[in-house]
Amino acid sequence: MTVARETSDEYKRYFVVQQSEFLECIGRVADVRYRETNGLSLARKIEYILDGLFLTIHFTRREVPSSVTDEVASCSDEEY
Repeated sequence: MTVARETSDEYKRYFVVQQSEFLECIGRVADVRYRETNGLSLARKIEYILDGLFLTIHFTRREVPSSVTDEVASCSDEEY
């Protein structure tokens, strides 16, 4: 996150994480954690990380229906 004026009260923004930055962090952690795993999609890696995070708060992730994952998997840059 960029903080324009660190000397004013804006330094407090360092202690707040934006949602987009938090989600990016989860994706990056998943990518690094499962880097050695061949053939595993980023989405699956993120699912594994979320499973671990949710265990700490006694929560379980709902499975995504296969019809939704098929639609996402079919999207590519080649179609544009």
